[in-house]
Amino acid sequence: MITLRPMAEADFPAFVERHSADYARDKVRSSSWPAEGALDRARRDFAKFLPEGVRTPGQALYDLVADGSG
Repeated sequence: MITLRPMAEADFPAFVERHSADYARDKVRSSSWPAEGALDRARRDFAKFLPEGVRTPGQALYDLVADGSG
């Protein structure tokens, strides 16, 4: 069984780092952005759209947790 758990503030920086790389790669792959500077641009987008991290109004960030996995 999988449970949704609100993301802890302490987990947010790792979330941003991991997903910024994926986001940048997708933007480059789709030719939306040049490769140079894509990761920095992705990080800026995360900062822009989630300025208060897990407490950003109107946003809900969750972790998917498999029972027994922590």
